[in-house]
This record gives sequence, structure tokens and C-alpha cells, in this order.
Amino acid sequence: MHVINQLACNSNTLSLHDIFKICQNTGVLRLVKTEEDEKYIRIIICGIYRIQKNKKNGKVSMWGYKLKDKESGVWCRRNSLPSNVYLFWSKKAAFDMDDWLRCAINYVIKSLVEAGFSIADKLYLYRIRARNGKSAFVSTLIPSSVIQYLYYGELYHPLGKVALFNYPYSAQHITKHELLEEIEKKIYQRAYKVIGVDNEFNASKALSKSIWMIVDKSIFTKYARASHCSITYNSVRQAIFKDYLDFSKRIHITEGGDFGGLWPMVGRLRRQHKTGRFILSGKTKELFEKLNFPCNLSYGDFRKLRHTRLSLVSALNDNRYESFRLITRLLHNPLIKRYPVKVVFWIIEYLESRYRYDKEDDIYRVCSKWLEYHCDLFKNIGFREHHSEPWIMSRWETEKNFLCHAIDWLLDEEPLIHKNQQWPSFWRLSDEWTQRVRQNATAAIKEWKGTGIDWKAIDKGVTELVTFEGLCNEGREMEHCVASYADWCASGQYLAISVSMENERATLGLSRTEHNITYQFDQMRGIHNQAVSRNMLYRGKHILKTINTILTKTDSV
Repeated sequence: MHVINQLACNSNTLSLHDIFKICQNTGVLRLVKTEEDEKYIRIIICGIYRIQKNKKNGKVSMWGYKLKDKESGVWCRRNSLPSNVYLFWSKKAAFDMDDWLRCAINYVIKSLVEAGFSIADKLYLYRIRARNGKSAFVSTLIPSSVIQYLYYGELYHPLGKVALFNYPYSAQHITKHELLEEIEKKIYQRAYKVIGVDNEFNASKALSKSIWMIVDKSIFTKYARASHCSITYNSVRQAIFKDYLDFSKRIHITEGGDFGGLWPMVGRLRRQHKTGRFILSGKTKELFEKLNFPCNLSYGDFRKLRHTRLSLVSALNDNRYESFRLITRLLHNPLIKRYPVKVVFWIIEYLESRYRYDKEDDIYRVCSKWLEYHCDLFKNIGFREHHSEPWIMSRWETEKNFLCHAIDWLLDEEPLIHKNQQWPSFWRLSDEWTQRVRQNATAAIKEWKGTGIDWKAIDKGVTELVTFEGLCNEGREMEHCVASYADWCASGQYLAISVSMENERATLGLSRTEHNITYQFDQMRGIHNQAVSRNMLYRGKHILKTINTILTKTDSV
């Protein structure tokens, strides 16, 4: 094997030590620095990236420092930044500070290479003996680059030789990308030892604090209303500067413009149109004409959402399925205002996965009768997610479970719904259906593969139900309709799992994620569809995480 050696007293050849010194002199190890003069406010990240705000006109720009030689460079405009700047600090922001350091080192190296410099380093030589008996030679900087050969049963051993190389010229036996990656890694490891964990941690806090010198508070208020809502797991505390900046450049709302509950639709407008600038006055008609919906939503229905609670419109906005129109009708129901937002959100989540176009009117009627029947419940017992008396939370979950169970009955039995039927009638019929399912259930497929996970070795309190008989037994013992999910389980679209913990037992249901091998949380029910405890719910979500982790690893092998 021959590796070209170009280390011949060339002034354009740099060692790794030279690169590290250049990074030091450029300010890469100074993670966050702020500057301010009469014209500009500047935040410099790792000496290489700069966020700049013009004090006079408020315009924000981004820059990168490109080296022309070992000692000097020039600031160049950039369209984006390579990593995230969090507007509110969290531990994730501390981890992203590590990405900033890596990106800065990468940018320095690429700048030097583009300026005509090359980088000298060494690599180790390995001999690979393939199954067909032939041998090949691989040059690598670290042994992990040849681990793939071990997986396929091939043998390798080091030759005990070291060859010099010169990036990017002598990358003959390993790709330039891999060589560059290893050079960056060595520089990063040295830089990280100098900086330390505490400095990265403190720098991430300083960056999240300093960025507010750039952010316009009035624009941020509009951005937060349009783009974030905690109930949909998208809290404003997750906001990043890049997304805020895109909003500020593309969405202009005239002074005094307000959209009420329709603010999330402004965020929808930005997501639907990836480019272009929009000037909005706050008029409902103006916003409606710029949007597209997954159903033929009328302007009248859209206008009514203006007086709906913002968080519920945000939940509707995240709906990508045909149930969009049904959920819109539900939010128009005046009784919705008497219910906790969280409870309505639970119902919306369930309707997303259980919608059928031909049953839209019947589903809405069952939901509306449920709303009528429990309209005074909030006034009577209130709702606090972390209440000192957990039974209040459980009561709401139980009543929601009964509604979801009635919807399952409606879709499975397809009964004729009468105009004057009330909620007690729906609840009684769905309960009778559950008993029939337990007594008379049949299935074309009696047994299926499931996930194949050996739960006895992981958690003895978990039993995956992979036979029709197992589903029926679970349904009889728990007094619910899990047996009606047999066809879904057999097709791999659903997982039914029996979970036992201390003095409590529950049935966990997981539905397949669209276009993916993983699953998502669907429901967790106690005996007779009662709500489960907080600890049981946490355990159910831990089981889901375990399943997805194992399935993802298995699929990647």
C-alpha cells in the first residue's frame, strides 16, 4: 500500500497544532462575546459566527468569519446559522453549545483549505481479509471505521504501520469526508479540554440571555401566539432564534392588528408558504383567503374560530387528517367553553385516529350529547392537573374514556342514531356492546407475531397480547372491549399490552406511527375503562419508549 507524502517543507502545509493555534487566535475558544457601538449590537459565537442588529432600522443579519490566511480573514454575510440559539435557556441549549464549537472548527478548516492550505496528519493501516479469500488494505484514523467488516464476519488486523497524509491532496485510501471528520474530532477534543464543561454550560446561558438584545419584544409576542402552544407539546420555551427571525422577516402585522383565537392560523400560513412575505391587517377574511385546509372549510366556520380559545385552535391546526372538519364543528359547540381545555384536547386527539367520513354526523351527535350531560361537572369539581386530590383528574379521564368507548361502539356496530337519544343511552349501548364482544368475539387470525420482545427478561409485569384468546381474556377480566382490536393487532397496526403494577392493572394500547415502524401512545385503561393512576401512566409511556428503542435498533441492523 502506498500513501502519498507531501510534507516537504511546504509553507502552505499546516499541522494539527497549527490549526489549533489558529482557532485560538481567531477566538473559537471564546464561546460567546457581545459587542455594542453607536450603530450595531453584535453577538459573536466561537469567534466565527456573528448575529448583528442595526440599531437604526432594526434589521438583523448573520455573518461568518472566513480566513484568507493564517492570521487574517473577512466577515461574509450568511443566510443562516449552523446551529440553534434558544430564546429560553434549557439543558438542551448547553448541549447545542457543543455543536457551535464543532461547527466553528469545521468552518476554520474549510476556510484554510479554500485559501490553499493543506493539513498534515497520520493514519494507521489495516489489512482486511474478505470471505472470498482476497485481501484489501484500508487506511483509517481510528479503528471504528472498519467495524462494519467485523459485522459481516470478515477479519482484520493492524499492520502496525503509520502513514503520513496531507489533506485534501492525499486522500487515496479513505474518503476526504472521513479524513476531514477525524481532523475536526482531534481539534475538538483538544479544544474541549481547554474550555471544559462548566464554561460551555455558562456560555449557553449567556447566549440565551444575550439574544434578547437582538429580539424585538413586540414581534416576539405575535410570533409566540402564532407559533407556539404548550398544550400541543410545543411550548414557547422551545422557541429558537432562527424560527423567530423567519417569522419577523416574512410576517408583518399592522399596528393594532389582532386575530383572537385565530393566531395559530397565522403560524399555519407561514408553514404552508415556505417563501414569500405577508402583510396582515388582522382581518379574518384576509387571512382565510391565504390559507388551505384539508376539507372544504367555509368562511363562516373559519370566522367562528376567532372566538375559540387559542390553544384549542392550535390543537386543531396540528390536525392533518380528514377529521379537521369534525373537530371544527366540535369547537363551534357553545358548551365547549364550559370544559377544561385539557379535556377537550384529549377528545381531539382521540378523534384524529378514529374518524370516518360517513359517520361524521353520528360522532358529532354522540360528542355533543356527552358535552350536554357533563356541562356542570367543571363547575362542580373543577380541574387541576396537579391537584392535591388525584381523584378529580381521574374523574375527568374516566368520563373521557367512556366517550371514546362510545365512539368505538359507534364505528364498530354502525347503529342507527336517533335525534332524541341522550348520553345515558349511548353509554348503556356501548357497555352492552362490550359484553357482546367478550362473549361472542371471533377473529379470522387467531395469533400474530407482535413485536417479538421478550418481556419476561425486561419486565415481568408486562405481557404483550399476541393471540385472540389473550385479548378475549383481557377483555373479560378488565371488563372492556380490547377484543374488538383483534384485526388491528393482527395487521401490526396496533399493540395491546397487559400491565400489572403493585395493586393496579391496566391495558395499554399503542397505535402504529404513520409511515414508520414505531408506535405512539393511544390509550391506557383500567377496569371498566376507568382512568389509571399517574404512576401507571408513566409506566405505560416508559414501555412505549422501550418498544420504539428496540424496534429502531433492530431495523437499523
